Amino acid sequence: MLLLVICLAGFAQKKRKLMQPPPPPPTAAQQKIIDYHDDCVHRDTYTAKQRLKFYPFNKATQVILASFYGPLPNMEPTDTAGVYRPVHGLKLPGVDTVGKLKDPFNSKKVDYSAFMEQITLTQSQVTKLTDIFYNIGIRNTPLPPGVLETADPGASCFNPRNAILFVNAKGDTFAYIEICFECERFVLYPEKIKMWAWCDDKWTLIRNYFAARGIRWGAIFLNRRTYKHKKVDRIKI
Repeated sequence: MLLLVICLAGFAQKKRKLMQPPPPPPTAAQQKIIDYHDDCVHRDTYTAKQRLKFYPFNKATQVILASFYGPLPNMEPTDTAGVYRPVHGLKLPGVDTVGKLKDPFNSKKVDYSAFMEQITLTQSQVTKLTDIFYNIGIRNTPLPPGVLETADPGASCFNPRNAILFVNAKGDTFAYIEICFECERFVLYPEKIKMWAWCDDKWTLIRNYFAARGIRWGAIFLNRRTYKHKKVDRIKI
């Protein structure tokens, strides 16, 4: 009986140890240090030649920025079956003959007819994109004692409207990055794509890069009516 009591007491102590309350949120002073630590800074970590050796840039003869309709936003004209009714009867890209929205990544081959906008990057523009990906990261200054470095996972939603497509010499789209700027999340296909460094403003930098190249849908506007009628303020990146 004595041995049983000792064992139960030991188990209770272990259980209490596992149920410790979470650490308190950072103070205002600590948060200021964390924000400074996470700021985006540019470093010449990789040369252009090194960056272009990262997969999938090393296999691509073309890199394309694209936008597609994505999930149906609120306030868009549809019927109960989710069929899109174009404003003024216009024929719109990314919509099939019966008004159904197309998903460019719904099969093994990427459906380019689903894209609303496509921009093929020049070699210098590809080099700039790799510079944003791989040479811009956190400041990485010391953090306050007890504060661990964590990456912001973005929102829990995923409403992709944009993509970066990688095309090989045979004309096959062998890799792509599906992007949701609204939720700040992405999907890599395949997963072996070389991941990039993150920092607080990385999403803004990539979104602005899309806008500067002429991609408006998803990068600037999320509503079809707004997309159709508003002008774009071009951002130089």
